[in-house]
Amino acid sequence: KTGMLYVGKVIKRVAPVYPPLAMQANIAGSVSLEAIIDETGNVIWAKPVAGHPSLRDAAVEALRQWKFEPATFDGVPVKVLGAFTFNFGK
Repeated sequence: KTGMLYVGKVIKRVAPVYPPLAMQANIAGSVSLEAIIDETGNVIWAKPVAGHPSLRDAAVEALRQWKFEPATFDGVPVKVLGAFTFNFGK
């Protein structure tokens, strides 16, 4: 049996706080993350996979506050793995 995976839309988005020391040092760029979103739409795990070390914690902290409509497979809520990118710049 095959099914269609529906990845829920973002209900709550939180922008990362630009770390003051990174800003003062003119550190900019993107941070790429992988995350697991549970059956209720909460981010239960997030890990940076690329980006400047000074920016990674801020990106993870922001993403963990996001909320999604639950993803479904054949109408049943499921956990999903997602990829996200946060951009930091002046």
